[in-house]
Amino acid sequence: MRAKGFTLIETLVALIILTGAFAVVWNWFGASTISTTKIEQAIKINAIFDSFMERFALEPLNDKRSGSYRIEDYIVRWKATPEKLSTEEPFRRQQSWVAVLFKVQVAISNEEKTVAEFETKYYAQWPDPNSKTLSYEDFLDA
Repeated sequence: MRAKGFTLIETLVALIILTGAFAVVWNWFGASTISTTKIEQAIKINAIFDSFMERFALEPLNDKRSGSYRIEDYIVRWKATPEKLSTEEPFRRQQSWVAVLFKVQVAISNEEKTVAEFETKYYAQWPDPNSKTLSYEDFLDA
């Protein structure tokens, strides 16, 4: 009479199959965790960009051309380089204003590791300190 149950070989084969299945599932969970982290970081970078642009809009670009901000756990470093100045154009529509198109380079880092870099264009203007505009009183005296 033969005893009922599994042999040692059948048990070892079953364990090997289960180990392989667990290894595949474990890798899938690892990839899922990495993907989730990357998605969360991409969403956070967009929010940091929006915060950066709000702060950057307040910068006096006629005096300051570079700087950095701390936004949450990130440090945002920026540099603005003039690409086109109205004072260098052959014809100026607004003699009393300086209009400049800037190329802005931005690097976002977290714990000294650069997370993202991008470049954008930004337009700014300010009163021309060298312009002599006629005031209402000057116009009356003429």
